[in-house]
Amino acid sequence: MQISRLSETIKKPVLYKKGNAGMWEDDHISRHLLELHLDPDCDAASRKRSTIETTVQWIETHLDNDKKSILDLGCGPGLYCELLAEHGHRVTGVDFSKRSLDYARQNATKKRPDDRLSSEELS
Repeated sequence: MQISRLSETIKKPVLYKKGNAGMWEDDHISRHLLELHLDPDCDAASRKRSTIETTVQWIETHLDNDKKSILDLGCGPGLYCELLAEHGHRVTGVDFSKRSLDYARQNATKKRPDDRLSSEELS
């Protein structure tokens, strides 16, 4: 580092500055984020299927035996929503990513057209 730039380097950063990045709307980034969510061997985005199953089992141990209405904030492509719906819960998923929601809607309609998880509920 140059000594002449030292004063620039040690300045305090701004505590909060609103960003302008729209990764959820960016075509390239949102496509890759969805791919990460759907990778069954990756435990970074939505988690592996086995991890999702373990998490859903844990959630259900904290519920009484009745089926519940569940809100999944940040649902991504709806992987948890889908499994919870398979277990009889009424699930609503919410996410910033239009691409992930479109996937969740299509998948829900294709896999479970008459079940509790419907494309109208994922918004």
